[in-house]
Amino acid sequence: ILAPPQTLVALLGIAGLVILCFFLIKRDRLASFAIFWFLGNLVIESSIIPLNLVFEYRMYVPSMFLVLVVVAWSYRLGAMHINYSRLGLVVIIIIFSFFTWQRNMAWHSEVSLWTDVINKEPMSMMANSSLGFAYARAKQYTEAEKYLLKAAKIGDNNTSANYGERHMKSLAKTHHALGQIYWMKGNYSKALDETLWSLEIDPYPPKPYVTLGKIYSDIGEYQSAYESFSKAIKLGLATVDLYIDCAASSFQLGNVDESIRLLSFALNHLDQNNPELHYNLGIAYSKKGMIVEAQQEMLKAMQLRQRK
Repeated sequence: ILAPPQTLVALLGIAGLVILCFFLIKRDRLASFAIFWFLGNLVIESSIIPLNLVFEYRMYVPSMFLVLVVVAWSYRLGAMHINYSRLGLVVIIIIFSFFTWQRNMAWHSEVSLWTDVINKEPMSMMANSSLGFAYARAKQYTEAEKYLLKAAKIGDNNTSANYGERHMKSLAKTHHALGQIYWMKGNYSKALDETLWSLEIDPYPPKPYVTLGKIYSDIGEYQSAYESFSKAIKLGLATVDLYIDCAASSFQLGNVDESIRLLSFALNHLDQNNPELHYNLGIAYSKKGMIVEAQQEMLKAMQLRQRK
């Protein structure tokens, strides 16, 4: 079986470096050792064992002594031609300064960074979804929707391939982010579709259930909202807003006792000085006819709000 052309070229290159390494043992020991160091370190990560490592920083340690050789040769050459070496040094500084400025422009913001990545890799799901998240955090929802849709399309087209759990989790987050954007825009049908699809891909993160509960609450389906919020709580998410939302959906269903239980739990375990919790608990007590307790909670809420 013939090996692919890339493999043959790589093998020939390695063989050439090995020969050069032995050739330089007596002539330039530093260069010989640098080549030996380079090949020896790459054996760990670039062998027949499929480690699937594609990060550029795996070249840092192997190339360490190669850089030292270049510096040593430049020093020897510069000692013989002082004027040329000074000119070369100035040129190098100018070139490196330009590239440094260029990279700083790319790293200026989260949006500019991921825009630069997409310019180099336009069909990357991760890059498009990351740029979409960046635009969403910047509250530029139209741009966020554009890149999240592209990321979702790329990801959905590749789900049949063996991309693994990480790919699927990233795809689920992309669909969830789209669901949140559609919910904020008031497009509840699309918001529901995207959020449910994200949970179809990965049913374990609690945050999509929170989004699902908010969508159901807005369209008046309080039973589904309560079930979604409760699922988020069961999955380990514990925030004041979640308990308030869950209690509100329970209240809308007429289950006031459950609302009181949820709000009391949040007050005792999450934040005793949250005015919204006290206010909502006061409303629930009032609904139960517990006027004294309702007045106490309302008064507590007012005092806490005045402090803020």
